[in-house]
Amino acid sequence: MPYICVMEYLNKIIKIYTIILCAFLCVLSLSGCGMSVEENISQNVSEYRQNFFIGIGENFSVTFTDGEREKDFIADGVKSPLVDFGVIVVKTNDLSQKKFVFYIGDEKIEGEFEVNPFDNSLVADICKKVSKDDNLTIEYNGEKVVLACLSKEWKVDYNKAFDIFVQKNKEKLKIYNTNNGFEGEIYIKIVSDKKDMSDIYYYVLCVTRNGDVIANLIDVKSGEILHSASK
Repeated sequence: MPYICVMEYLNKIIKIYTIILCAFLCVLSLSGCGMSVEENISQNVSEYRQNFFIGIGENFSVTFTDGEREKDFIADGVKSPLVDFGVIVVKTNDLSQKKFVFYIGDEKIEGEFEVNPFDNSLVADICKKVSKDDNLTIEYNGEKVVLACLSKEWKVDYNKAFDIFVQKNKEKLKIYNTNNGFEGEIYIKIVSDKKDMSDIYYYVLCVTRNGDVIANLIDVKSGEILHSASK
């Protein structure tokens, strides 16, 4: 075969493979875009609460919640590095005593509460997570109280609450999903509307970079969405 014919043949082969490669990359790119909504959003969780413990004493009640959250909390739609947290909240009529001792199994943690100005509860962060099976105890104001883990009895954990939120609001969330990732951040909180903690919910909130807000209140026992809000 003449040299020029060989070169023409090779050029045709190269063109064919180039077209096939471009087509493959386009399909791969489109496939990635189709999968990236949930994946991109999951990479932008700025806070999640994992375990929830409660204890009732003679003179105070106590809750403990742990998880991860932004080191520098700014609700601006941009996720920053996360740190562990473990928040103790004590409700009592006597705010004069601030010191406490907290036990995670045999580990002893001593600290001092701060007063929450919004509800006059006492709050402290031990800056660490625990296991749902850990034995937690607090000594406060001359009383020792054992905490029970309520969240391990729930049918919905924080991961499931996230999935419920994303599926419910998928079309709205797609608006903020770009080639550079998801332009917003997600908070997965645990809230209660009663002092006795009989009704507990996940409050899943999305804050976007342009200030839009999407939120759901989700029942921890059934996964039912009890309230939705957006603006």
